[in-house]
Amino acid sequence: MSDLEYSVTFPKEPADVYFMDNTLSFGIEHLKSRLPCSVYFILHLFDKNGDEIGYELPLSELEPVYTFKKRWIVDSTYSTYFETFQISQEFVDRSVKYQIELRFDGVTSENPCYFNGLMFNEGKWEGYHKPFETKDKVVIGFQNSGYVNLYNDNEETYLQVMRPNRDKFNTKALTKSGCTVIAPHLPSESSVDNPVNLYMEFINQTEQTINVLR
Repeated sequence: MSDLEYSVTFPKEPADVYFMDNTLSFGIEHLKSRLPCSVYFILHLFDKNGDEIGYELPLSELEPVYTFKKRWIVDSTYSTYFETFQISQEFVDRSVKYQIELRFDGVTSENPCYFNGLMFNEGKWEGYHKPFETKDKVVIGFQNSGYVNLYNDNEETYLQVMRPNRDKFNTKALTKSGCTVIAPHLPSESSVDNPVNLYMEFINQTEQTINVLR
């Protein structure tokens, strides 16, 4: 292990990602080392063909989408480190997979670095969240469709929310939008009333008018 720089990537293979906006956050929970060292992170994004996207540099080199310019100084005290940052909307639109690369300076076999949590999410940093943790408020977006299905503990009963304008809302409140249609789905409903058919019927409907001339 080099005493100059050590690199590790999470997850091991690029994982799916579907961004709704260009504000992102990354954090490390309970990070410490026996002797002082430093760490920074790099965000790698990939397009639908599996090719990394970023800034084109001379000599056919590629600069990743985001590189943390500062360095977090790690010591023998367990601490939490985080950063909220923004990327170009072009990268938001093109990205389908991601990886986070951590680079350490001063990590050796005699000076290991310990941590027990990573979090990469959209929006501003709101504290570290454990896996499978229940969140009181979650933003719901429309990535590839004009509707979403909201489930509770009963997977057979759910609520379909249709928004042709694709305006986001959250699980605390149905925020304002030019058009919103709510459709409950029950176990007893016909198979033809599935969410896709219902949404297609909605967007293809036309207004019917009756002219009273006398």
